[in-house]
Amino acid sequence: MWHWSLLCVFLLVPLANSTAPISFEANPDTKRLYDDLLSNYNRLIRPVVNNTETLTVWLGLKLSQLIEVNLKNQVMTTNLWVKQRWFDYKLRWDPEEYGGVEQLYVPSEHIWVPDIVLYNNWDGNYEVTLMTKATLKYTGEVFWEPPAIYKSSCEMNVEYFPYDEQICFMKFGSWTYNGAQVDLKHLDQVPGSNLVQVGIDLTEFYLSVEWDILEVPATKNEEYYPDTLEPFSGYVMYFNTRVVDRVFPASGRNYPAHLVGGAPAGQVSALYHDTRLAVRLDNGLCAEYPLQISLHAQHVATGKEAFPALHAQADDDASDSVHPARLRRLHAQQWIHKRDRCARQHQRFSQRV
Repeated sequence: MWHWSLLCVFLLVPLANSTAPISFEANPDTKRLYDDLLSNYNRLIRPVVNNTETLTVWLGLKLSQLIEVNLKNQVMTTNLWVKQRWFDYKLRWDPEEYGGVEQLYVPSEHIWVPDIVLYNNWDGNYEVTLMTKATLKYTGEVFWEPPAIYKSSCEMNVEYFPYDEQICFMKFGSWTYNGAQVDLKHLDQVPGSNLVQVGIDLTEFYLSVEWDILEVPATKNEEYYPDTLEPFSGYVMYFNTRVVDRVFPASGRNYPAHLVGGAPAGQVSALYHDTRLAVRLDNGLCAEYPLQISLHAQHVATGKEAFPALHAQADDDASDSVHPARLRRLHAQQWIHKRDRCARQHQRFSQRV
């Protein structure tokens, strides 16, 4: 048996001592195409034949995640892909001359890309920072879909929170070129209309546990700036959102306090249940959030169909149930009372300071 072990040693030693790199020969047609396209390419020049020609850029958003809607700082944080498409006449080729290659992936830093920025950004990050590769078609069509995390300013009215709807928007446009140089259009825009009913792609959207997205329309925006003869072309993407409904059974009187509403557990001193399913909050919360106290218990569900595991206790608590419409009125009255009380406390606190 020893001779088999010795044979294995002789076979493995040359492999262990070998330092020759393993190489893979690249597609020569693809390399030749890449060199021919970009050897004399200037990425700083707008890709048009005549300087008076307008370059059309199609824009769209694919939303991945609604990370946060911060009511206190008036900011919305989103994770999305910025989908862009345009034609570059300098990046066309005949597939028959390059071994049938019809598509090429190139670093976006090596070609001209539109300087699309988020005008109403909140943190100073206007443009895409991750320069992913772009896809080139032999027809000269360029596709670029870089990911981005944006923080956009959003003016919110929380007077009737959580019974209201918040409408935020993201305003995109070229930072350098006016509308006569770069005309921005939506990927799903219908000819003759500047309104897109579904302006944001939600096919890969991860549902938020805090916010429901009701509508995502988009509309074209043309705006004149001082000392400009041509308007700047842009698109405004809207987010119509509302707080996700919290549904609790009447038997949930013993649930932890932090399960009700968005307030942290440390700010909720007690949870008790009566015909109004009220939540008592610390007075200190009013000073910091005078208009943002939320009472999320909008519905009371009773019976075995709500929470089967709790049907025994739910039967005992059937007398605590209230008609949903009446419950909403009670909550609205209670909310207005708390809002006014917090506003008065906040005013007295400001006067003392």
